[in-house]
Amino acid sequence: LMSLWKSSRQKVWKKYVEIDPKILESYTKLRDETCSVATDIKKDVERTFQQLSFFQNPQGREMLTNVLVAYANMDKEIGYVQGINSLCYPHISFLKILVLSCFQSLSTKYEFHKFHIPN
Repeated sequence: LMSLWKSSRQKVWKKYVEIDPKILESYTKLRDETCSVATDIKKDVERTFQQLSFFQNPQGREMLTNVLVAYANMDKEIGYVQGINSLCYPHISFLKILVLSCFQSLSTKYEFHKFHIPN
């Protein structure tokens, strides 16, 4: 049952929150494509806002690295230049708020809260 859930989870969520599958496929392809500036990106990400807890864990650094690699592969003319990492972080930080907002919207739309209210 768990393997079925893992294999279908992404499809279920895309449909559930009505995400255009082309967006996710495009991002995944760009993120996984070989990137000529990946080493530069990783070096800069290691130095990005080191005092913030987001960047003190590998997941935060990996998230920013993945977005920057996808962007560099998407915009070959610019690719990656030093400083883009600092411009990108606030958007990733904003995503936490966006996720909360989306979850609240889904909760209201599908009335999740009714399942958790006692009595």
